[in-house]
Amino acid sequence: MPAWQQLKTEASAALREWKKANPDKALDDKPFWMTGEAWGHGVMQSDYYCYGFDAMINFDYQEQAAKAVDCLAQMDTTWQQNGGEIAGFQRVELPLVA
Repeated sequence: MPAWQQLKTEASAALREWKKANPDKALDDKPFWMTGEAWGHGVMQSDYYCYGFDAMINFDYQEQAAKAVDCLAQMDTTWQQNGGEIAGFQRVELPLVA
């Protein structure tokens, strides 16, 4: 996992430097964003968030969405549950890898 944090640290620094050197080419002033894919990861806190990832793909959603094919309103409970879980996440910051 520390290698992921190193990737995030290096990519963040590189993007900042590039935007500073190329202000006319930069699309925005937002920092580097890293999304991860780990099969089976759902809406839950995990070590991925502690090691540089800002978001993880929710593989549980595919199964949940299939249940709502005939009636999108059936997703209301899923959205409420996911929102509640995400709102309860606490970000743990680790020291940056030099």
